[in-house]
Amino acid sequence: MAEITDVARDCIDIHGAQKQLLQLIKEMNEMITEIFDVLDGKGNLDKVASEMADVKFMLLQAEMILEVATAGKFNKTLEVELKYKVDRQNSRNEVDRKLFKNGVAIDQNVQMQTGAGINDNQN
Repeated sequence: MAEITDVARDCIDIHGAQKQLLQLIKEMNEMITEIFDVLDGKGNLDKVASEMADVKFMLLQAEMILEVATAGKFNKTLEVELKYKVDRQNSRNEVDRKLFKNGVAIDQNVQMQTGAGINDNQN
């Protein structure tokens, strides 16, 4: 089996960075569509897995492209940002663990006071 990074580099070399970044957007859209289908009860996890694999492979290419474009600075920035996001979410989880279980407020007064619910968007 070929090494994933070698195949990713070949894709970039053959098709070009811009086309591969546009392909990433297309693959993300297809994955999002499949996830929505699952949430609506009309999708299947095999399709989600297939689209997620496409996205993961395209993200690898995007990282490679952006690492070159930033003269080796992108991956360090990505690492710092990921650590920040994980630490921030961990802090949120510590608070939310006391308030929610399986996306439902443990105390209904909490949901009314905070306006919090399962559909809230947390980045």
